[in-house]
Amino acid sequence: MIENHTIETYLGYLSEERRRRLNLIRKTIHSIASDISESMRYRMPTFERDDRWVSVASQKHYISIYLGRENVVREFAQKHPQLNYGKACIRIRDNQDIPFKDLKLYINRVLTPDV
Repeated sequence: MIENHTIETYLGYLSEERRRRLNLIRKTIHSIASDISESMRYRMPTFERDDRWVSVASQKHYISIYLGRENVVREFAQKHPQLNYGKACIRIRDNQDIPFKDLKLYINRVLTPDV
């Protein structure tokens, strides 16, 4: 397994289309607030604000977005039942559109206290 020391290195191993999609998600996350930091945690790009975090990962046929809060993922799933979900993550297949407007709203709920 190749160790991915930076997000740029991680993205460099991906196909052009997957890299484009992950960069759009990354841009969406950073548009929430200027004080969001990013680093590699558990071999995934992770975005943190205070003690709150969101991670993303490239899987074989989909992108996973780990929100870490089951209740937020359940609410998101009610609005987007066509997507696949894990306990606290959203899975978006390569052939599915990314619902950026709602994704931003729910990521904001995770990264911002009292939202």
